Formats: sequence, structure tokens, C-alpha cells
Amino acid sequence: MITNTSELLLQLQQFESEIFPRSIAVGEVPWFCCIEGSVPVLVSAPHACRHMRDGVEKMSEEFTAALAKQVAGLTGCHAIYTRYKSDEDPNWVTLGAYKSRVAELVLQHGIRFVIDLHGMTNRHHMGVALGTMHGRACRHFDVIAPFTRHGFEVVSADAVPPPLELIDGVPLPPGVGAEQHRQSVVTDHPRFTGGLRNHTVTRFAVEQLGISAVQVEIASVNRIVFRAAVSDWPYEYCGSAEGITATVNALIALVNR
Repeated sequence: MITNTSELLLQLQQFESEIFPRSIAVGEVPWFCCIEGSVPVLVSAPHACRHMRDGVEKMSEEFTAALAKQVAGLTGCHAIYTRYKSDEDPNWVTLGAYKSRVAELVLQHGIRFVIDLHGMTNRHHMGVALGTMHGRACRHFDVIAPFTRHGFEVVSADAVPPPLELIDGVPLPPGVGAEQHRQSVVTDHPRFTGGLRNHTVTRFAVEQLGISAVQVEIASVNRIVFRAAVSDWPYEYCGSAEGITATVNALIALVNR
């Protein structure tokens, strides 16, 4: 279990500095990376960088790759994450280079469980949203318990307020909708089911590879150590050190479980 929060945050920032979410890989450099481990669990971060979906560029989900690297390093599990911008959305296409590599890793290493990391904004009023495809992907208790053990409180999907609306497409200030919901964990919220409607990595693992999986959507407050203001997200932002530490500890416990 992580107890040195300062060291953790510095390590996550270092890992995130090695991700280039707005840049195209040059030459033969792959746009995603793999870490091979010894524990038969794979942590995936397919949206760590910008990506194209139906001709539209989607924003990166910051620090999901850093979290994947951190958890892999601390547990000995496997990891796969995007490092550069790509024309492929691994969580949308039926099959692509990223999912093909997931399949190879699963077969080569006897992987039995996939933890698919994603990022959501604070406007959704949830600290963490777990998608189990309503129990088809994995058992609810198995994925909830590691989070409750590290201070998260179970909230029913029906009790979650509607997301805060964007005004003219402009992102909300970073603190809005965040702190009062930071410790909540919700399972199979209608927006975050894990893959009932879309061709997610979670769904691919379950239906095509025959193994269990869970999609883990993490709010900005629980994953972003620091983000500078940029043109399309004009706010400097720091998440909760306590929340980030609790999230990492919960993910470590999930791998070990």
C-alpha cells in the first residue's frame, strides 16, 4: 500500500511527462506501449492520448497511462497504454492494432483479468465509475471491495445527480462537481456500463478473449496530479492528493485480488 503521497505524485508526473498526447509518433515508433509482467492481470489505458473517432478528434484522458505504469510497477502486472496521438480509437473500433496487441498479451502470458482505465470529468458527480456490463464482465463485489477498503463509499447509480451541462462547449472550472463526490464509487451507471453499447476493451476481453474485465472511469479529482491550462481546456488544475493516493491503492488491491 502507498503511504508516501509526495513520492507517488512525483512519480506519476514523471510518467505523464513521457506521454505525448498531442503528437504523432514519428517513423517506426509505435503509438502505444506495453509493459510485460508476471502477474496475470493487464491494466489498459487506451485513451491516454488524443485519438480519432468517426472523424472527430477526442481529448486525451490525462494520467491514465501514468496510473497504468505505476500500478504495473508496484504489482508486477502487465500494462498497455497509448503514448502518442492516433487515428484509431481502441475503445471504439471492433478490432485494431491496440486490441490485437491486447489479445497477444493475453494469449502469451495467460492473463485472466483486464482493468481498463479511463478518465471522466468532475461534472459527472462520481469519484470512480466501475463498468461490469451489469455483471457480464465480472462480479460486482470483486471490483467494489478494493475501493471501499480504501475509503470510497458505494453510491447507487440512481442516486447520482445529472451531469453538469457545458455552456457553449466550454469545459467547466475544474473544482465544480468534484470534491463533494470524490469518494463515491458507482457501479454500472447508464453512461459507464463497461461496454453494453460500444466495442470497448472491456467488452473485447469478455466476448472475444473469454476472460473477466472491468472498466474503471476515474474523475479528474482522483487522477490528475497537475495540468497546465491549454487552449481547449483553459484551466490550470490540481487533483486531490488524497484522492489520487486512494485510487492507486484501490487499483493495487484490485490487481492483487
